[in-house]
Amino acid sequence: MSLPTTSSSPPPPLYSPPAHDTSFLGTIKHRALPLSLPPAPASRGRASRRALMGLVLVAWCVWALWAFGGGSALARQDDASATAAEEPVLEASDDPPPAPPDPTHPAEGLTSLGPSADAVYSFLPPSSYLRTLRSFAASSLPPSLQSHAALSSLPAPLQPLPQRIWQTDASRPKGENSNMRSWSDANPAWEYVFLDDAEAERWVEQVYGGSEVGDVYKRLRRSVLKADFLRYLVLFAHGGVYSDMDTKCLKPIQAWGRNAKPREGVEPSSGVNVVVGIEADVGDNPNWNKYWPRPVQVVQWTLLSSPSHPILLDAIRRVVLATREAEAWERARAEEIERLRGEGRIEEAERLSGVEPWDERRGGCCRVMDWTGPGVWTDALLSYLIALSSPSSSFSWPSLRNIEHPLQIGDVTVLPVTGLSPGVGNFGARGRNDPEAMVGHDFRGGWKGEGE
Repeated sequence: MSLPTTSSSPPPPLYSPPAHDTSFLGTIKHRALPLSLPPAPASRGRASRRALMGLVLVAWCVWALWAFGGGSALARQDDASATAAEEPVLEASDDPPPAPPDPTHPAEGLTSLGPSADAVYSFLPPSSYLRTLRSFAASSLPPSLQSHAALSSLPAPLQPLPQRIWQTDASRPKGENSNMRSWSDANPAWEYVFLDDAEAERWVEQVYGGSEVGDVYKRLRRSVLKADFLRYLVLFAHGGVYSDMDTKCLKPIQAWGRNAKPREGVEPSSGVNVVVGIEADVGDNPNWNKYWPRPVQVVQWTLLSSPSHPILLDAIRRVVLATREAEAWERARAEEIERLRGEGRIEEAERLSGVEPWDERRGGCCRVMDWTGPGVWTDALLSYLIALSSPSSSFSWPSLRNIEHPLQIGDVTVLPVTGLSPGVGNFGARGRNDPEAMVGHDFRGGWKGEGE
């Protein structure tokens, strides 16, 4: 299916910041902080003595009951308990009744990887998908972008794809390298846009300033978080193609996903708004979660989308929610550090003060992969495809397993692993010379050394 394109795209929307509530909105269920520390030795000693005295007292009471004829009473109590156990007693409870079993999510899991593989995904319910995104757009986007959000129906209305290639880095390169040239050489009619960190800050202020989304971008304290977030923001506002600096365009963008086959049970659109590629498809590997956040994961180093697409809006929403969670975690950490210092536990307080929210291995709440990275993008994509396919199709994450050729689902084309990850040596990916290979990735990012 060919991509609808236009040689030009609209200029950045003008924006006058309104009075906007950017307070911490809603009640967020935060992960429990791993701040429980062992009591001081003296406390443990007192607790042990109290427990021992309690055991001695219980033993004495039992002996006394038997010694003074209480044994028969105890036996009668056991008989009564047994009789009562045979007759269920209904008691008032605040707990809701258990939900009926979901045939699409069996207890044993959707695949041989078991229910733990299903649990790593976070999907919006199809019944509330558009409503949730509309609410987020109204509360967190600037007014100039609220009206552009494609939230009227599913699939999203087809829009011309602006012929614009986006790349970003901390600073402007001194000259073009072969990877950068590959994008212009393969797509000579496309505009090439590069943003360094300072330019990105100015661009976000111009387009998203005064909104919660713009404020969240400014509050992110790691360059990798901002770089991840920025790709969603530029494509939502303008559309086009984003690709990391360590990627090489192997084939013209117009060729991406050509001759894609429609997925059975889902009506294909007459064109395509979004093109993505599979990054990981772990099959039956039981150790998958040591290496990848999702058993089926989508590439995030290269994205193609028309502007204002719901998948991009959902990715932005998820980053905002994760940032709220991380900031709440930091507030709780500060309170715990203050408590530890007040108790004279200075060493423990200092150790806790060195834990950042993204450092999950040391007790942080939010790893990068699930804060802004491919976990976020994968969940946003799958939520859209599930909502798009519901209720006529039982689509879920295993539906993207074992893809060998481009697959069209509504207005989305999904490329096989070879599409955007050729030559990776995993998941049956073929080499860069394969007809299905569209973009090569050199994996030169060094952010993981700072904590995941």
